[in-house]
Amino acid sequence: MQNKLNDFDYEKLPGINKKIDFLLKEIGLNFDCSPEKVSVLDVGCGNGGISFAIANRGYKVVGVDVDEASINFAKSNWELPNLKILITRGDLSEIEGQYDVAILSEVLEHLNNPVQLLQSIRKKLKNNSLLLVTVPNGYGPREVLGRLEKALRKNRKVDIVLDRVKKFFGILGFEEKRVLYTSSYSTEHVQKFTYHKIKKILQSSGFEIIKKVNSFFIFSIFLKMRKKYTFIEKFDCWIADFLPAFIVSGWYIACLFITLCEIYEDLPIA
Repeated sequence: MQNKLNDFDYEKLPGINKKIDFLLKEIGLNFDCSPEKVSVLDVGCGNGGISFAIANRGYKVVGVDVDEASINFAKSNWELPNLKILITRGDLSEIEGQYDVAILSEVLEHLNNPVQLLQSIRKKLKNNSLLLVTVPNGYGPREVLGRLEKALRKNRKVDIVLDRVKKFFGILGFEEKRVLYTSSYSTEHVQKFTYHKIKKILQSSGFEIIKKVNSFFIFSIFLKMRKKYTFIEKFDCWIADFLPAFIVSGWYIACLFITLCEIYEDLPIA
């Protein structure tokens, strides 16, 4: 069984191949067993593209989201025996079981209180579990250009010109990105992360960062309406690995779950 959609091309998302490769690699490195023995909770799964990509490699995946339209979309269009799609109120209290891996892909930047969700995720993770986080750089080139575009679109004439420019360069428009990410129209970024800020939030929530990979620089946004994985995107993702964290468009982060017992063991004995 597979994706039912003919026009849903998740690979059109900038940097998505590098992101999926990162997620799969980190799960494989941390769990030396067959995929069907590893349980994955994809929190804020949106329309389910990442949930499906991970489940398609054999992992047991539960994708959850607060947006009913996104959940209905995912349920209708992704089918695998090892993939479940469920709605959540946000605190994950109705989600049963504990998991080896939790994924938070492009979620924390939408939350007023990201620490609250991280604390909820802790309760759903087993000991020696893995948290995989992907977030945009709130001051990176893609976010800055996005905010500039939003400001310029207040002028109707400029709005029309921008649509033509984006179409010419094959840049995904709002509706195309919305279909690929989520069916929700509430996609505002309320957090503008620096790497220092997201690192501090994760560590204060009890997660130890074991790896950080830069996502892409900026060129990956071009040609996405016409092609999947272009040469320019491959180059963009490659060059991002050599750039400082503050100048790239985002980061992929792997964390270990630090149990309370492990924290107490590190405390000095009085």
